[in-house]
Amino acid sequence: MKTRTVWQCDSEGYLVGPTVADESPLESGTYLIPAGAVTVKPPHLLTSKQEWRWDGKAWQAVDARPPVPVLTPAERLAAFLKANPDVSALISG
Repeated sequence: MKTRTVWQCDSEGYLVGPTVADESPLESGTYLIPAGAVTVKPPHLLTSKQEWRWDGKAWQAVDARPPVPVLTPAERLAAFLKANPDVSALISG
């Protein structure tokens, strides 16, 4: 089976990275593009302060988003209980 490199975007159009599209078993020369992926390669590498975003027609170099903080399971639970005091009350008895 033939494959082709395509570029995966997240739900907001930001580049996640390269991925693979497989050739259709029913139509030779037609590739099954994963949802959210595009066939147009980003033009070049960017600085660490920028990232690529697909606007539906072309790649746009945009300012990099701040990193998403990674919470430990205990921090996630604490945040959930704070946002849901009724659940916290059930646990506390």
